[in-house]
Amino acid sequence: MFYSSGLPFHIARSPYYRSAFSYAANTFILSGYVPPIYNKLRGHLLSKERSHVENLLQPIQNLWNQKGVTIVSDRWSDGQRRPLINFMAITESGPMFLKSIDGSGEIKDK
Repeated sequence: MFYSSGLPFHIARSPYYRSAFSYAANTFILSGYVPPIYNKLRGHLLSKERSHVENLLQPIQNLWNQKGVTIVSDRWSDGQRRPLINFMAITESGPMFLKSIDGSGEIKDK
């Protein structure tokens, strides 16, 4: 829920979140369930989710040598209006986000 919805991890510190989540789990499905704490969400569970997503993307990446890939970039601004440059791989399977970098540094021509 936190990762797929982009929810900030500090919500896990809220007593209201913990109470509501525990109530729903214990009342309807999972007796004794305790929702994950802040440190676990941003540590072990985040690493585990990242590995899961990377494993899902691996078959697509394995086809790049056979089918070809195009690297493209675009420019966006974040919430504070700082420029970001996004890099994506484009294949017949569709786009895949690769990396985002801070675009606020000055580029000087030689």
